[in-house]
Amino acid sequence: MRRPANGFTLIEVMLALVILTSVVLGITSATARFMHSVSIDKIRAQADAIADARIGLVRSWPTYVTLDSAFADTTTGVPYAGWTQMTTITQTGGTGQPLDYKRVTVKVIAPNLPQPVERSVTIAAP
Repeated sequence: MRRPANGFTLIEVMLALVILTSVVLGITSATARFMHSVSIDKIRAQADAIADARIGLVRSWPTYVTLDSAFADTTTGVPYAGWTQMTTITQTGGTGQPLDYKRVTVKVIAPNLPQPVERSVTIAAP
């Protein structure tokens, strides 16, 4: 009669190492994807805040006629290097016409952001 061995065979140890390595690599890969997603979400949140602040400023502007000269522009490097904020104003109708309104669109482009953030507001003539 043989006595059972006290320990693990080489094959069992190697199999355990393969399983452990697979688990560690899977966790590392998932962590890297999670960190990338978090960093993109942080950039997107900052771009959202910049666009919303600009829209808020446009909405609170006291004179309708000067919206174009005050806001229609492209700014680069604000708040960070490589960022671009574009504000476009499209007028429909005209002064004195019944359908006189302006569509203000703010687009924020940031490095590593897959798609630009865009906000729009329609402002009617008083």
